[in-house]
Amino acid sequence: MENNITYTKQLIEGQYCLYSDIFNTSSPITFIIIPGNPSVAELYIQFGNLLTKQFKYPVIISSLISNDTKSYSLKKIIELKKNFFEYLFKNNPKGKYIVLGHSIGCYILFQALKEIKDINNIIGIYCLFPALQNLYNCFPLQYKILTFNYLLINIFSFLIKILKLFPLCLIILFFKLISDVPSNNIACLINNVDFSSVKQILILAQDEGKYIKEYNKDFIDFLKRISNKLRMIYGKKDRYGNEEIANKMKEIIPEANIKIVNILHAFVLGYSNDMFNVISETINEDLNKHANKI
Repeated sequence: MENNITYTKQLIEGQYCLYSDIFNTSSPITFIIIPGNPSVAELYIQFGNLLTKQFKYPVIISSLISNDTKSYSLKKIIELKKNFFEYLFKNNPKGKYIVLGHSIGCYILFQALKEIKDINNIIGIYCLFPALQNLYNCFPLQYKILTFNYLLINIFSFLIKILKLFPLCLIILFFKLISDVPSNNIACLINNVDFSSVKQILILAQDEGKYIKEYNKDFIDFLKRISNKLRMIYGKKDRYGNEEIANKMKEIIPEANIKIVNILHAFVLGYSNDMFNVISETINEDLNKHANKI
């Protein structure tokens, strides 16, 4: 396989996806990545490349962002993600999938799959820094301010539109002063974020804080049902799911494979290799188990 893997952009059930150049609808195994928020699929390409180069199977990165200027609610995004999986299962009924959710993408993934009767063609579910409980209390102050009401969301979205008028070098300098995001990732972020997508990001964050509270019984029952294929990676000091939360989840679902690591929540911003090293052995085990069943 060539070192340079290209990705094609395609709309599937109202949300844009990137799929690697070796993807086809008859692939025996496909990796599905469900990003967190902000759902800039391009930021996950390096991580997708690691999966494809190591295991020789294609990757689909399925964004949470809509295909138009309309901003969707959390409920609507879950519905679209359910439709996305049903589309894949219908078009490749013999295919198997390893699904990797990140942050709020894990919650959306669970809620979507919970509504699908048969998910036996998913052979592994990886939750990378899952954001599943009481999210408003986890938000930093600036998130709480920005998502306070729709007026502030629209004002900030417009400011981002203005910011993009400045030279990229100045934008990168600004972000370097206020964050530890690597320069190459800043360029990718700015190039793939516009007024409508920023608005979508903030409206989704607002819904996260409003609706994601304590685990309910249906949710826990679903996690128990999929526990044999469930792998969860928590950050030791992660804002949205730390070591304490991970240990509680171990008590709730002892059959799941749960690990605690020292990697930053936004692992795609320079730490994709670290995350890949944590999960690659388990992915290989999942693939071998599936191979033995054929």
